[in-house]
Amino acid sequence: MKKLWKRCGEWKETPTPHRFRHTFARILLQKPGVTVRDVAELLGNTEDMIRKHYGAWVPERQARLTKILKEAFENKPRPRLVPIRGGRT
Repeated sequence: MKKLWKRCGEWKETPTPHRFRHTFARILLQKPGVTVRDVAELLGNTEDMIRKHYGAWVPERQARLTKILKEAFENKPRPRLVPIRGGRT
């Protein structure tokens, strides 16, 4: 493997099988139609473990959290600008 990694050029971090596994999971989770269960089965893990470690890349989760945050801040009162009298000129 080291020979193969050298042929690929410079790396910011030392490549490891775990890093490739992480990349594999992340890429799959971003593909339409690929479920958390699919990735869990391919990696030999539970769905809970996949959600815990790779949940940030699950599109449904991202969409749900984005919606929650937008709704939370959408109707909040905004600070009103008030002119300051006697301030510096």
